[in-house]
Amino acid sequence: MHPLWRWNAGELDAEITLVSSNHPDLSSRAQLYDIPFYHLPVKKETKAEQESAVLDLLSEDEVDLVVLARYVQILTRGFIDACG
Repeated sequence: MHPLWRWNAGELDAEITLVSSNHPDLSSRAQLYDIPFYHLPVKKETKAEQESAVLDLLSEDEVDLVVLARYVQILTRGFIDACG
């Protein structure tokens, strides 16, 4: 069962403020629930910029918890430290 469906059904006690992905394929799921979706592709050459953009989104929305689903990337120490 998709996590957004479970959230919409009241099974997840959380406020989902945004969805960010390095792939655009699930943007329609977020749109179904009027949750802002941000497509931030990542390549070896753009990893620092992509992580910075993600951190900016998390900071703007004052996010307390980050769930990395299907995010098959190695996070940099700087990203982890910024989230800690």
